[in-house]
Amino acid sequence: MKKILVLIFCSFNILLVSNKVCAIERDEILREAVLWAEETTDIQLQVGDVYPIKNEMNREEYAISYYCGAMPYGYIVLEKIGEDWVAREFSISKGCEGIYTNLVESVQQEEENVKDISIETELYEIEPMQYAVKVKNKKDKNCKMYDSYGNSYMETGVYQSNGYDSAEEIFLTEKNFSDNKKYKEEINERIILKKAKDASTKSGYKLIDRTDSQGYVKKYACGVTAMAELCHIEGLLKRNNKKDFADTYNTLWKYAKTKETKESKKDRANKRTDIIYGENTHGNVVKGLKKYLKEKGYKNTIAKTKSNPSTAWIKDKLLYNRPIVFSYGIKVKKEYSGHVINILGYKRAKKMSSGNTYNYLMVHDGWNHESVRYINYTTVDFIDAQATYFWVK
Repeated sequence: MKKILVLIFCSFNILLVSNKVCAIERDEILREAVLWAEETTDIQLQVGDVYPIKNEMNREEYAISYYCGAMPYGYIVLEKIGEDWVAREFSISKGCEGIYTNLVESVQQEEENVKDISIETELYEIEPMQYAVKVKNKKDKNCKMYDSYGNSYMETGVYQSNGYDSAEEIFLTEKNFSDNKKYKEEINERIILKKAKDASTKSGYKLIDRTDSQGYVKKYACGVTAMAELCHIEGLLKRNNKKDFADTYNTLWKYAKTKETKESKKDRANKRTDIIYGENTHGNVVKGLKKYLKEKGYKNTIAKTKSNPSTAWIKDKLLYNRPIVFSYGIKVKKEYSGHVINILGYKRAKKMSSGNTYNYLMVHDGWNHESVRYINYTTVDFIDAQATYFWVK
């Protein structure tokens, strides 16, 4: 069945793009966003807001939101590589907000006097999958950065503008790019972790996120949530059973030697939050999960770790239906930190215009809500990365 996606101008769906982007390049960006969605889903989507992304590497990048009518339906980040616009990461899922919208909502929840601030209509890439917006206080003129992991700090870093200014509002007339075969992506290989599938959920997968742990046990740590996700995939945790979830999460928290962060202690002391935020190491996450699985009767579980794993290594584990816990470096206030997610799938895409091939990992980030996203593992530049596969037996 032929799928047709169109760009629709709606009163609720104003496109924001840079006033330094020429009409031809703007059309290329939007065409790529449309065609990628066309290859990924049968749902007729519309292109939403377009935001430039500043970064320290001077890459030309934009974040574009998807909608189905008035319903948010994910986003895509496009990067210019040579003559091609290539997906750096994307998520297509019902109810999934765009990157900018998510950040703005977080800022509005954190700031006590919203009327006293202004939020730039640009995004900043701190590290892969870590974005921020700049927020200016209208009274004292100070600027803060709010990032996609809930951190806020004074503006740091030198972010290249790559020739564009702040965004302006423009309107697009209806346009259909679906017949332009030259620019299409050909998805020529897919691997999905079979045991992670769940047709009864809106995402189609078994997913645990921070709203679960914050709601049930008033705690969140990315490593523990990744452990809970693996237990959920293996059928050892019932997401909708409060007692089972709480008992499992608290045990995993203990076994992974999770410690409350300094920021969490400070925020709770100042009564800014009643949630305990924790941190742990990749090694302790692996050891803690093995200990928990052994107690549950899986005494022969195998867990093997690989630093900066290759695509071939990841594909092999997914083909054998082995869940993978993946950690990578991020920056918080110029200091090194880490984040832990789960790898649930893989796909390979070929750009028809250039013949270049890119490898994408389907991941679930427990900090985000119930959705999966794909990251371009061919072009991503993590500070470092570690992956551990589990053969539960």
